[in-house]
Amino acid sequence: MSVASTELVRWLAGIRRQVQETNPAFAQLDPVGWPIPFFGDIRTARVLTVGVNPSSQEFAPPTRWATVTRDAEWVHRLLDYFQGTSPPPNKWFLPWEASLKLIGCSYEDRTAAHLDLSPRATIRMTDAPRQRFCDMVQTDVRWFFESLAFAPCARLVLVAGGIIKPEENAWLPIGSYIESRAEHHAARVESGAGMARIVSDDGCVSLPMFSFSNGPAAQDKFKLIQDVFVTRKGLLPYLA
Repeated sequence: MSVASTELVRWLAGIRRQVQETNPAFAQLDPVGWPIPFFGDIRTARVLTVGVNPSSQEFAPPTRWATVTRDAEWVHRLLDYFQGTSPPPNKWFLPWEASLKLIGCSYEDRTAAHLDLSPRATIRMTDAPRQRFCDMVQTDVRWFFESLAFAPCARLVLVAGGIIKPEENAWLPIGSYIESRAEHHAARVESGAGMARIVSDDGCVSLPMFSFSNGPAAQDKFKLIQDVFVTRKGLLPYLA
């Protein structure tokens, strides 16, 4: 098992308490299970992939997380998520894993980890009350920005897919959402030369961010892999 720093454990415990306290406000979204701000070892990851929030299917059946009963077990489960075989990682990550291997990284060898804008596992975003779902992500996204400080080896952020907007049938790319919320969380997204960069106001974080339109849950499961393949020559220099 991984040994987490005191600072990381304290930060995660704060998230757990705040999620438990505020979950009743988002009861329409049926939040379940332990909060998951990240999947995999963010401490060693060179690439961070980003999604919106965990699926409630992560806890279906409940036995997938049945061995997690205490904070210490929860922290280890987060950090060692991709090293376990019982239960195995969710199949949702397969397109991302195939994409990461194209640039020499992997969740399995701890050179990649996955972050979400919200750590709450809920019903599908497309089935959720739009305004309430957007309220949840806006409330929780601060933890996404905070989590970047716990990824000292990160050199690249890969974002794929979109997030719903309150208006019917309206969507926003996840990368654009991150840009729109950064200034509210002591950060900014600088754009130029065909790429963007997440920069914290204190200068401790400066990460290039590349966005892809199709995420792992897209109907065409291979589109993300194809997009990363086409872009890989532009990504590799950041990992050199």
